[in-house]
Amino acid sequence: TTNIYYPITRHLLSLLPDSHVLSYDRAGSGLSPLTDYGNVPFSMAHMLADLEAFIASEVSTGPIILVGHSMGTMIISRWLLTSSPALERVSHVIFIGGPMEVPVTPDQHEFRLRLADAIALGGPAAMLDDRMLPLLTGKTTTVTRPLVNALMRAIVMSQRNQAYAAAIHAFAEDSLPAAGPMDWDAIQTRFKVLLLCGEEDLLVGVDRVVPLLTKSTVRIMSEIGQ
Repeated sequence: TTNIYYPITRHLLSLLPDSHVLSYDRAGSGLSPLTDYGNVPFSMAHMLADLEAFIASEVSTGPIILVGHSMGTMIISRWLLTSSPALERVSHVIFIGGPMEVPVTPDQHEFRLRLADAIALGGPAAMLDDRMLPLLTGKTTTVTRPLVNALMRAIVMSQRNQAYAAAIHAFAEDSLPAAGPMDWDAIQTRFKVLLLCGEEDLLVGVDRVVPLLTKSTVRIMSEIGQ
């Protein structure tokens, strides 16, 4: 949710005093309800349309710096490959804890579907057992930073079951071969990209994400997970 960005907003504004920091909760995430799309399942196409509408409404002029974390990196990547007129104003792109190569393996796809089903039935608590939390926050944080663990639990538990599950399903479908590959070279040729990776990120993995963006600036954060 946008709550995760509140601690750094003040620092961003001190570095870029003439900027506006805008963040939003994806449909079905945080305080944003999942829109009724009729009989059409929630999909990446809906997320891209929402991002396009958000930029048109809130950032109609001026340069744009995009920041995305985890699933947000995939939304940004897909949007950067559209024909949106707003792309002419994008100067920099920052990926945190992502992106991931697509398409994924059948095992990875099956894992996402099982996770979505578990959340739909049991709620977001399905992501917070002793096996999953270190995957999200990293081994060091899990052991030494109890307040971060508490914040992570609070944010995840605030999500709506069906909406959270629908989002994971949407990302799973967008990672299949039918959704098409991601043209990382095109993104890096057109935009300045910064990649921030957690040293202990087991969900994405530094060794898997860095080779995707060989023409970008990479920074590894020690003792940090996803």
